[in-house]
Amino acid sequence: MAIGQVGMSNEDFLNADFISVMDAINGYTKAKEMETRTSWEQTRWLGAIMLQPHLGKGKSLKLTDLIQFEWENDTKPKKREITKEQLEWRRRMDEFMKKQSGIA
Repeated sequence: MAIGQVGMSNEDFLNADFISVMDAINGYTKAKEMETRTSWEQTRWLGAIMLQPHLGKGKSLKLTDLIQFEWENDTKPKKREITKEQLEWRRRMDEFMKKQSGIA
């Protein structure tokens, strides 16, 4: 995924540590999520604009009256703790990547 979809070069991938690769993948994933959210929010906005003339006089329509998206309910940032197993897995992946690039 890092080379194909994220766009890292082979050299960048092989010279990166595991955390850097995962950061690149996570950044790519967040950017794609934002594109999807923007698209849905634009669609909802257009729907509200198209319905507005058909409402009774003096009535208005809030965007959330049409649909409320799951990400609009998510107000608290998620706290994520890293387990010892995950830290060990990251260390082993770093070693593996270094071996692949000839550093270790």
